[in-house]
Formats: sequence, C-alpha cells, structure tokens
Amino acid sequence: AMVGGYSFRRSQWNNTTQSMRQSGSVIKPILYTAALENGYTPATAIVDEPTDFEDKWSGEIWSPPNYDEKFKGRITFRQGLEESRNIITAKLLNYISPQTGVQYCRKFGITSPLNPYLSLALGAFEIKMIELVSAFSSFPNKGVRVKPYFISRIEDKDGNVLEESMIESDEVISPQIAYIMTSLLRGVVQRGTAGSARGLEKPTAGKTGTTDGHTDAWFIGFTPSLCAGVWVGFEKELKTIGPRQSGAVAALPVFIGFMKSLIDEEKRIAEENGEEVKEESYEIPPNLEFENIDYRTGLLATPICQHIIREVFIQGTKPNRFCSYEDHLLALDYYNTLKDKDN
Repeated sequence: AMVGGYSFRRSQWNNTTQSMRQSGSVIKPILYTAALENGYTPATAIVDEPTDFEDKWSGEIWSPPNYDEKFKGRITFRQGLEESRNIITAKLLNYISPQTGVQYCRKFGITSPLNPYLSLALGAFEIKMIELVSAFSSFPNKGVRVKPYFISRIEDKDGNVLEESMIESDEVISPQIAYIMTSLLRGVVQRGTAGSARGLEKPTAGKTGTTDGHTDAWFIGFTPSLCAGVWVGFEKELKTIGPRQSGAVAALPVFIGFMKSLIDEEKRIAEENGEEVKEESYEIPPNLEFENIDYRTGLLATPICQHIIREVFIQGTKPNRFCSYEDHLLALDYYNTLKDKDN
C-alpha cells in the first residue's frame, strides 16, 4: 500500500516514488549489516569520542557530531545503533570503506545516486522512500528482498488474466545476519530512539531518522508480517518542519497510530470469528547462539553486571572473556557536551 501525498487532485507529485530526500539515520542499518559481515558482532566495543576523519580523495577533514552533542566513550555495536550514535556509524563506514557502504546499499535495492563519501554514514545522500522501505523488508523476510509492485494482475470481465506481475526477489543477506539485524532493530524500540513504540502489541523493530535542519523526519519499522515507513517533510522543499522535530517526535507517532489501527482491526476480526489473535514472532535460523552479556561492555555477564541482556551471535563469534570491575569503569560515560567541555 502507498500514500504519496494529500490529494491527487491537489498535486500529482508522489512523495513515495518520486521524492529524493536525505535519509538521515535510517540508512544506518544497511551499513551496520555490512559491518556484521566484515568482522563485527553486536557486542563489539567501539569508542564514541570526537573523531576527525580524513577524506582520502580530497584530504579534507570531516568531524561529525552526535545528535545530542555528547560522547559516551566505550560502548557496544548494539548501543551505537540503538542510540543512533553518529560517530560509531562513521567509524564503521570508515573501517569497511565508503565504497563497500555504497555496494551494500545497491545490494539492498537502492538505485538512487550515491557517492562513496563518509557522509553516507549520516544519510547525506537523497534516496527514494520506496527504496528504503523495500530495503528494510529484507530483515524480517530472512534476508530476502522482494521488489515492490502495486498491481498483482489485471483481469477482464470474465475473470481471464490479461496481465500478471512477476514477483522478483533475491537474497541480499543470510537469514542469520537478517535475524541479528532484526534483533538490533528491536533494541531500537526496546531501549533506544524509538522507545515510544515499545507498547505496541507486536514484536516491533525499526529505525528513526533525522536530517540537518530538521527538514526530514523518518521512521521505518516492521513486525514479522509487515514493513512500513513514514516520512514527514515539506513537498519539494528543504524547509524545517520545526525545532527538534526528529524522527522519533514527528514520524514515529504516525507509525504507532497506523500499527494500533491494524492491531485493533485484527482483534475485531478475530472476535467476530470466535478466534484468538495469532501471536507473531521472528523465526530463529540455525547456526546462531545466544549468550548473556553485559550491555555496556559487551563481555560475558557476571554477578557484578547490572544491565544484562540476552545477545545473539553467529556461532563461534561470542565474547571470550567475562566482565570485570575495570571493564565497567572503562564503559562509564566520560564525555560532557562539547559546549560544557569548552566552558
């Protein structure tokens, strides 16, 4: 289904298929996927700190900020995505290379023009919404992306099929990587920037996105059976939608309202038929293992750990040592805002 604008009579411009908008942080799951396939795990520790990156082609220095202008020090790969830390994504893209980042975007079906710059980590390039929603659908679909289509078939008055769409699909990532990314994106809802969707009665996952100047607000999310995206902005204009109007503030409530309506409708139909609403879950593929780890350090949990989560790993990649007091000290937030630091 697609809503491309207010009214076709008012404007024939379709924001879903025609608008090219900066993606902001909703591009990050694709880059995190690339990092998972190039040596990282959800528990890998990365330092969130002020960092200067040198452009290998121009020699220019790029120093990206975090949205909250704070730096949290040593955090895990998971926490970096759940809290949408820009520095972490930039470090990941710098490690795998911007060229690899672009290649993964292409794998996920994004055909919009992209250049291999580190600013890809922050969603600086313009992408069509339909491409992003299609890319996200690969995660709950066990790594398989289905090319979007809107007309299933055309029949004549007698029911003869005159034309029928051919479903085009391809496996862009393994079911194991897809499940791990689904777990990470569920964490965005459970503990991160999309926390207001935590109360939905379905296992929901997704990612918020916000662009510079608050010109675009995004949320793309999914359940085991449905993927949906919301974009908020001004049609054909780069105009702020309001101060602090992030994806979590402007776009996510639309997604929540939409999902609640679907859930209420499912309940109504089930009640009319005298049935129970079917519970949905994400199927766990083989060759994965689960382990209790400390959320802040990414190491195997011990009795001294206060924030323990059940983490998922490709077999043979879980942490190889237990957490210690020293590890906890290293994981404490040790940066203030840049403004406070300068003062």
